[in-house]
Amino acid sequence: MEEKCPECGVKLKSGAKFCESCGINIENYQKQKEKEIEQQKIQMEEEIKSKLEKEFQEKIKQIENEYVEKIKKEKREIEKKQPLFSEHQYKILIGIIIITIIILIGFFLGKAYRII
Repeated sequence: MEEKCPECGVKLKSGAKFCESCGINIENYQKQKEKEIEQQKIQMEEEIKSKLEKEFQEKIKQIENEYVEKIKKEKREIEKKQPLFSEHQYKILIGIIIITIIILIGFFLGKAYRII
C-alpha cells in the first residue's frame, strides 16, 4: 500500500519522515492527529456522560414527582373511604341522641301533665 502525504497528497517514499513536496514532518503529523483524535474522543465521552447524567437526573425527578402524586392520590382515596367517626364514636353519638330524646320526651310529657 502506497502512502500519501496527509497534507498535500503527494506519494511518499517508503519510510519517509518528511514530505518532499510540502516538507511536513510525517511522524509529528501522525502523532498530532492521534492526540487530536484522543482529545476529541475524551471530549465526546464527557459530553455524552454529561448528557446522560442530565437525562438521568431529569428522569429521577420525573419518577419522584409521579411517586409523590401517586401517594397523594392514594391518600385522598383513603381519606374518602374512611368513615367520619369510628365505630366507638358512633355508639357514643347514638347513646347521646337517645338520652337527649328521652329527656325531651320526659320534659314535654311533664309539661303536658302539668297542663291537665
